[in-house]
Amino acid sequence: MQTEVIQTSPLSTDGICAELREFQQNHPLWNNPLLVACREGTLTLEDFKFVFSQYYAYSRSFTRFLAALMASCDDDLLRSQLSQNLWEEGGGAAPERRHSNIFRNFLTEGLGLKLEQITFEAASLQFVKDYLEGSSTHDFAYATAFLSLGTEGIVARLYTDFVEGLQQAGVPDDKLEFFKIHIGCDDDHAETIERMMLSAVGQNDFTFSARLGLERALNLRHQFLLYLDRRLHERRNLVA
Repeated sequence: MQTEVIQTSPLSTDGICAELREFQQNHPLWNNPLLVACREGTLTLEDFKFVFSQYYAYSRSFTRFLAALMASCDDDLLRSQLSQNLWEEGGGAAPERRHSNIFRNFLTEGLGLKLEQITFEAASLQFVKDYLEGSSTHDFAYATAFLSLGTEGIVARLYTDFVEGLQQAGVPDDKLEFFKIHIGCDDDHAETIERMMLSAVGQNDFTFSARLGLERALNLRHQFLLYLDRRLHERRNLVA
């Protein structure tokens, strides 16, 4: 998807955030056919096995994205605040409760997958690579917008759609802990990184860079879900 660059005039901090959130809320991602299918309940358990076996490549790498942002941050106070996000993602004092491990439990217990049999497709690995690149840039406004409003800030809405589809496909509620944890906590995580983003508000072209980072994150997710939806249709045609 080609990025549309729109020049913005200087705004207050509140105005900048409002503009970015409006763009986030109206992005084509929310009309992605895979998310529409989740809301409409037209995906099967087999469909979700494929979707989340590929999403696993992203989920298991998430702390890498946070660590990349931390490494590019010069402010020790901001790094300490971000470390709380990393601590929670890593399970805190109970590493077995790290979010990536809870996702593995969802795959094995909720979907009946065997982790050793999962093969990541090239597009899934590229999605992770692109995400790491977006988190690693030394343009601080870009990277923090990428991970706050473009990533953590969409989780509650995105995962609510996933949960709706999974429930309608027959996955028990007690196997959906991963999504429910993130629906509950990622707004706080987004706010932490958003504060980091706003610390850079004085840099040249801040609004422009933040908008590009936000848009890049949303476009990457949208394109990845479009790919998964297309692959679902191809797999069904092979079976038919």
